[in-house]
Amino acid sequence: MTKTTEDTLQRIEEKNLTIDYNELFKEETSSNAIFLKFIKQCELGLKEFIQKENLKLICHFYIERDFEIRTWEKIILHITFENNQLEFEEILAMWDQIDKIIREKINQLLNKSQEPDREAIRNLNRKFFIDI
Repeated sequence: MTKTTEDTLQRIEEKNLTIDYNELFKEETSSNAIFLKFIKQCELGLKEFIQKENLKLICHFYIERDFEIRTWEKIILHITFENNQLEFEEILAMWDQIDKIIREKINQLLNKSQEPDREAIRNLNRKFFIDI
């Protein structure tokens, strides 16, 4: 079966949005369809946010593992706002908006999924953090 861009993660470079992924992240999504669906929902949330706001986001997804407990990991979405003119309070408000939109997208994925996929999505959601 040939993989399409729907089946893999590719660097995204659009007018107001850049998304990149580290190699470990790409490896995980290539072998885990649920993980890929989860990340695609996060991408949709980011795209929805930039449609509402006139900002440029630079995003990087990566997996962070504890060096002592290798099975403990976090899924991190690091976001940088290209506009350095933003006040701290504005950044916090946007962080809340982004988190809300992405969590709504994840909930939509949960609602249309069946077990055992639902439990896998819940576990991914628990490990997912947004860093600004």
